[in-house]
Amino acid sequence: MEKLYQLIILTIITITSNMEVITKFDKVLNIDEKLVSDLLITPNPASADVTISFELANATDMRVVLTDISGHELLVVYNDKHNAGAFLKIFSIKTLPTGVYYLKISHSGKNIRIEKIIKN
Repeated sequence: MEKLYQLIILTIITITSNMEVITKFDKVLNIDEKLVSDLLITPNPASADVTISFELANATDMRVVLTDISGHELLVVYNDKHNAGAFLKIFSIKTLPTGVYYLKISHSGKNIRIEKIIKN
């Protein structure tokens, strides 16, 4: 089976009103785009419950986590083996402050998708 990898360099910088850089987060990611397809996160922006759905090409040990912009894990959405086919999970972000968060989908310790979620 052919594998397609895409190298992504993620840089997040937070700048204060005085133009000072207070947060810098660099990460290099190897993304396997073929394992997860038809990813849908709704609603986005959200204020309470978020639904994530996608198609998984192969059965795999999978981990889905929500992080802040610094990469700190805030919520483990899913952490188990999942069969090939449809994946659907609903989780709540209503206790989180307004801001930008990242949903990371990984298997075998490797990130395969990272998507932004906005909390309003």
